[in-house]
Amino acid sequence: MAVELRLLGVPANYLNHLQDLVPKKNWRVQPVLPGQFQAYVEFKDGYDTAKLASRLFKLGNIHFEIEQLPEQGIGERILHVPGIGMKRQLIDELGRVLIPENELEIFAKRVSENPSKNASLYRELMGFAHQDRLDQLKINTDEVSLITKVG
Repeated sequence: MAVELRLLGVPANYLNHLQDLVPKKNWRVQPVLPGQFQAYVEFKDGYDTAKLASRLFKLGNIHFEIEQLPEQGIGERILHVPGIGMKRQLIDELGRVLIPENELEIFAKRVSENPSKNASLYRELMGFAHQDRLDQLKINTDEVSLITKVG
């Protein structure tokens, strides 16, 4: 079960803090967030995703996604968007989100208290706000060229 780390928005001043995770040649400019970079790294089996997420969270202001996809059974996805926070999801081998029973109970209680917020509560439960923002940052920069500012 490999661990995939997608750093989708990392301020330039944090690159030195992450040099043990990401080789310098793997960083790409993040065109959507000025002054930030992105990188993709894959780790071998047994990498501690919780420690990695904690480390990145402590640095602050980093958009990231960590995914541990199993060949069979339950995996994990951790999403972080500054301003929204961190979301941990259980996923199956295809990457589909699995909802734990206790979260379903909380969701059902909140919907019964305020039925008109059904759609927004469902989006929150599924982590759609996180995924929407991170998906905007998933840009292949191989063919992106930057024009340096003059003056």
